[in-house]
Amino acid sequence: MDYLPRNNSASKIIKSMANQSISVIVPTYNHENFIADALQGIVQQDIFDSVKVFVSDDASSDQTFKIASEYSDRYPNIYTFRNLSNLGLLKNYEELVKRCDTEYLAIIEGDDLWIAPDKLRKQLQFLQENKQVNGCFSEFYLLDETSGVFPKRPHWANGKYRILNLLDILYGNPSATFSTCCYRTSAFSKALANLKGSNVADWATNMLVAESGGFGFVPGAAVVYRVHENGLWNGLAPARQNEVAMESVEKVFALLPDRYSSFFQDFLNNRMMPA
Repeated sequence: MDYLPRNNSASKIIKSMANQSISVIVPTYNHENFIADALQGIVQQDIFDSVKVFVSDDASSDQTFKIASEYSDRYPNIYTFRNLSNLGLLKNYEELVKRCDTEYLAIIEGDDLWIAPDKLRKQLQFLQENKQVNGCFSEFYLLDETSGVFPKRPHWANGKYRILNLLDILYGNPSATFSTCCYRTSAFSKALANLKGSNVADWATNMLVAESGGFGFVPGAAVVYRVHENGLWNGLAPARQNEVAMESVEKVFALLPDRYSSFFQDFLNNRMMPA
């Protein structure tokens, strides 16, 4: 994990973003209690006018699509689609990515929330300053809707920008959710395509992205990651979560160079699941 100094020419980079477009994809399913918050967090971004937003409702049985469509009616750069049948999480992501024609891509899942209006701008600035890095993530709050626990993550955040490697992601999963992340679209698309059949999209994808150039950390709490009983991941029993996570790790390491083999074996032997 490397610390990074800030670039004094940041103002020039920010100015250049005025005409920079980025896609934000919003996969959602039965999120009627959350989707308005997710979309409002996008609208409040200080570069919203340069953003294309694609919302894909995965055949929800509640009012999610209706609420999202109201935002499409109000804002010409928000596009809402509804799948005729439930595709499942990864297939829904694949369909969303096909719609993106921008260099950069960010994600907000339909039950999460962006709380910092400069979230996208800071992440784009980071990726423009660090050409070798294909993705980055922001500091976030983890909100447990049941217990009310509201800690800030990652626990080691101290205001410094960093570049993490694949092993940092493997042993800690500090980004935790796609909703904290921003990518070069080409890198994200390639990683997602390689992971067909995997069930843990965010953790596995970020490991693959980190292997080629590292994965950046942008300080400043910008996201609320909601944990609730209806979540696709949190609705699984702990034993099943462990099974799915290990399947995902095996899938990732099958795609990596042989130099990672010893780390993979160490991980399997110690079952070092991220906190």
